[in-house]
Amino acid sequence: MDHLTALIVLGSAAAVLLLLTLVCLLSWLLRRSDNAALQEARQRAGVEMLYVTSGYSIAYRYTVPADPSRSRRFPVCIPNGLAATMVTTGKIHDTLVADGFAVLSYDRVGVGFSESDAGVPTVDATMRDMDEVMEAVAPDSKWLLLGPSMGSVVAQCYMLRHPQKCVGFLNMDGFPAPFSAKREKFAGAAAPYKLFSALASAGIMRPFLFLARGTFGATATNMFPVNVITAQMNQSKFWSNTAKEFMLMLDLATESTQGWGSLDVLRMGNERQLELARLPPANNGTFDEFEKSWQKLPDRSSAEYGADWLSASETASLTEELHPLVEESRLATILASMPVRVMSARDYNYFGGDSFYDQDMKLWAAAEHGLHILVCRRGKRYVFPTESHMTLFQRNYAISKCMCEIEQELNHDDERSSVDVL
Repeated sequence: MDHLTALIVLGSAAAVLLLLTLVCLLSWLLRRSDNAALQEARQRAGVEMLYVTSGYSIAYRYTVPADPSRSRRFPVCIPNGLAATMVTTGKIHDTLVADGFAVLSYDRVGVGFSESDAGVPTVDATMRDMDEVMEAVAPDSKWLLLGPSMGSVVAQCYMLRHPQKCVGFLNMDGFPAPFSAKREKFAGAAAPYKLFSALASAGIMRPFLFLARGTFGATATNMFPVNVITAQMNQSKFWSNTAKEFMLMLDLATESTQGWGSLDVLRMGNERQLELARLPPANNGTFDEFEKSWQKLPDRSSAEYGADWLSASETASLTEELHPLVEESRLATILASMPVRVMSARDYNYFGGDSFYDQDMKLWAAAEHGLHILVCRRGKRYVFPTESHMTLFQRNYAISKCMCEIEQELNHDDERSSVDVL
């Protein structure tokens, strides 16, 4: 090797080393910026940490209305959905507080601001953590549960274990318990998140998240702006824990399915599932956030079944057939004792929607959402034919309207009880 060649090789090596050093330095600076943004957001939003019996610290945010005279009777607990944190549901949290609710948002183990655990969380530990956080902020309270997506089966499992603490439930396009029969499919969907975790650790996810910043604006708040949302998603644990939570979600769905007992949708024949899916909703349409009212749309989603909803006589016949089974179902008995609202997103025409959700899954989702309303007698289902699962999370005023309706029904119950006593 001549002198010139040696200089070229040494120069190239030095350039590569310098480039690697600059990349490492940039990565360190960006991680430091992310950590600073997350720490500032925690302090700004008043996020607290609770060391729970399971042996780790759970992050929670409990906010009460600024005006005590406007405070509503029951606090709301939001057990988040899959890959969601108190940051991404912050706008829902703030909207409920503005409407007079005390609201608890918390991150399950490994999620968001909470500490991580090595293995897949168990249902028992998940329920224990949830109860300990709720007791820490409002001891001996009765709660309204708002279950978005995976949070719906979290809430249902909590009701099965602590029915005396729950007085109302909003199933916000909840993960249907029958999906537990699709365990292999969801396990396959979880696998890429392990790769995303490795990519995030190497900083490779960062440019893609930067390009997607515009989509995060819909859920960003003053407390948790877009840079905080992306800071959480730049962490490798965000992705690795999502993979774990896929398995937890299925375990929760399995326990919820067992809670339904004889009213488990999977035990029903296809004809009965179709009947439940066709139960007429309180509204098929959307929510006008300026008028704060439900708006009807003439067309149903292409995902619906049959030419139309069931008639009044068909609904009455189905109710008469299934209500005797309520007492044989632990979960149905609990739901029958409280006001319930269901929000169903029925637009699957988005990237990955129609390809992932097969016909069985679309039917089971509609059937279980109908079942929630059928068994509780005091329930309403709002069907959104033009909303996808993700866009429904942005309908903050519709979500709060449902919670207000639940509380109003509870107040009417108390008024009727007072009249009966007199």
